[in-house]
Amino acid sequence: MPLFVLYPAKPEVFKKLIETLGEPSWVEVLISVEKEEMRRIAGLDIGKVGRVTVECNLKVSIDEALALYNEYYECYISRGEAKGPGGRIIQRFKAMWTGEGYSAEFDGFELRMHTTRNVEKAVSLLHVFNEKIVEMKVELSERAR
Repeated sequence: MPLFVLYPAKPEVFKKLIETLGEPSWVEVLISVEKEEMRRIAGLDIGKVGRVTVECNLKVSIDEALALYNEYYECYISRGEAKGPGGRIIQRFKAMWTGEGYSAEFDGFELRMHTTRNVEKAVSLLHVFNEKIVEMKVELSERAR
């Protein structure tokens, strides 16, 4: 039976998102580091642990966001063997944008967008990614008054 491996979007896709949506409001990464690096950073004796995983919510520049996503992508496709500074492995990446009338979240595999008034942002993304599969949901219920 064939095994189909799903890889995250290539870094060029994330770059297109940044070109369309601008600098992310924040980036969330799950980073695994070797225990020696954690001991150096935190000054803790963590005993027999091999690696420590830390979740970080960061406000980063566009260049830093692109570098983190590139590192995440390389770690993912090399099955966690690629290591960044201090032997780190980025296990999860998520970028979020919030703006006037919209919010968006990209996790490497898909983009989810919520918009109430700023449909121009959603339409601009549809134009940029017109070769991709797009699923649309429109909330048509009314709120209680």
